[in-house]
Amino acid sequence: MTSITVTADPDNGALSLSIHTLQSVTSVTRTDSNGVAEVRTLPGVLPWTPNAVKGRKNKVPNPSSGTNGTATWTPSEVSLVATANVITGKLQKYFRATLTAVTAGAFKQRADVSLIPVTVGVDYTLQFMARTTSSATGDVAGAIYFMDDTGAQVGTSFVTPLLRSSSFAQLKVTATAPAGAVTATLRIGTRDTTSWEIGEFFDFGAVMFGDDTTYFDGDTGLNSERYYVWTGTPYASETQEYVPDADLVLIDYEAASGVVSYVTGLGSKTTSWDIESPWIFVPVMPNYSARLTSVLDYSAGGDSLGTIHEMLGRTDPVAVLRGMGTRSGTLQLWAGTYDDAAAVVDACARGEVLMLRQPEHQGMDMYFTALNYNVRPLAVGGAATVWGIDLAYRELARPADPLAGALGWTFAALAAAYPNFRTLPQKYSNFQDMKLNEVKP
Repeated sequence: MTSITVTADPDNGALSLSIHTLQSVTSVTRTDSNGVAEVRTLPGVLPWTPNAVKGRKNKVPNPSSGTNGTATWTPSEVSLVATANVITGKLQKYFRATLTAVTAGAFKQRADVSLIPVTVGVDYTLQFMARTTSSATGDVAGAIYFMDDTGAQVGTSFVTPLLRSSSFAQLKVTATAPAGAVTATLRIGTRDTTSWEIGEFFDFGAVMFGDDTTYFDGDTGLNSERYYVWTGTPYASETQEYVPDADLVLIDYEAASGVVSYVTGLGSKTTSWDIESPWIFVPVMPNYSARLTSVLDYSAGGDSLGTIHEMLGRTDPVAVLRGMGTRSGTLQLWAGTYDDAAAVVDACARGEVLMLRQPEHQGMDMYFTALNYNVRPLAVGGAATVWGIDLAYRELARPADPLAGALGWTFAALAAAYPNFRTLPQKYSNFQDMKLNEVKP
C-alpha cells in the first residue's frame, strides 16, 4: 500500500503529509470533524508522478528453488535438490541438501554460491531460512567468505549462530567487506559439532545477501511503494529493487483538531492531533495567519432562506419554504500583543475568505468573511497591554481555489510550481508579490 506519514506542526497550525508511492497521486482527501474536503495544494503540484530509481539489491543469484533448480549453487559432497514445498510466510520453494559422503571439515555438507561482487568497507548481511529434517539434531550455519581478485580469502569468515530446529527459522550474519575484497562466497551447511550420516539432509531457501531487511527476489509481488526485477535470467541473477525518487510532501493548514483521516485512492492514514490554540487565517494564503490565545465570546444565528407572502383575501400566508442560511454573529478574540492583533486585522483586510479553527469544540470551525472589526484593549498595562478584537462575521462556503501562498513558500516551491522564468511576469506583478506568492487577480 501507499505509505502516508503525517507529522503535526502545531507552531504553524498545520499537518505535514509525506506520501511514499510509485503510483500517480491525483488528489488527497481529508475527513475530519468539519467534513470531507480535498487537501489544498499549490498550482501544478497535482497530479504528481514519481520516478522509479534503484533501491536495495539482493545479490544472491539463486535465492530459492525456482525454475532453474540448483543453478549457481555448488554442492560439495551433497546432492542438492529443489523441492516444491513452501517456506511458511515467504511463499518460497526451498533446496534440500542430502549428505552423500562423510569427510572431516567445518562444513561437512554444504552449498556454496561464489563470485558475488562486493565493495570494500560496506556492511553486508547474509540471511536465509533453514531447518534440519534429518534423524540427527544437526547444526546448520551460514558464512560469508570475502575473496580478493586472485580468489584468495581475505579477512575472517563470519558464521551465524548455530541452529537446531525442525521448523524453518531465519539465520543472519553481518560482516564488513575488508581491504582487498572483490567478491564474496556464501556458504550454507552443517557444522562438525554433530555427527551426520549419509542420507541425512537439511533444507534452506529465501536467501538474501545485501541490506539487512525483509527478504525479496525478482518474483516478489509488486506493491505501490516498490517493485523488484531479476537483472538477468530469473532465479539465476541478482534482484534489483526500485523505489520512488522522492516523496510527495503536502502541508495541510485546514485540518480540524481531533481525528483526521487522509485518503489518496492508493492508501489511507488516520491520525489524531491537537492544534492547541485557535487560528484565523486565509485558507488560500496561509502566510496571512494569526494564532490566537483564545476565543472569548461566540455567537451564531441563522435566518431562514424562505419567503412569507401575505395574500389579499387570505387569512393564512403563503410560505415558500427553504432551509436556514449559514451562521452569522460575532466573535470576541483574545489576540495578545498589538502585533498579534494587527496580524488578525491584516488577514481580515485581504478581501479573502477566512477560516477559524479551534481545539475545543468539534464542528465549530468555519469559513467566513469579516463584516467589520474592532480592536480594543482587554487588560491595560502599558507595553504589556493585552489586545482583543471584536469581529462581526458571516459564514461562507469553503473556497475552491488552490494555494496562492503558504507559510512554507520558498524558491524551491516556486521552481516546482512554475516551469521557467518567462511564466513569472504572467503570475506576479513584482518581486515582492512573488516572495509572498501573491498572484495577479
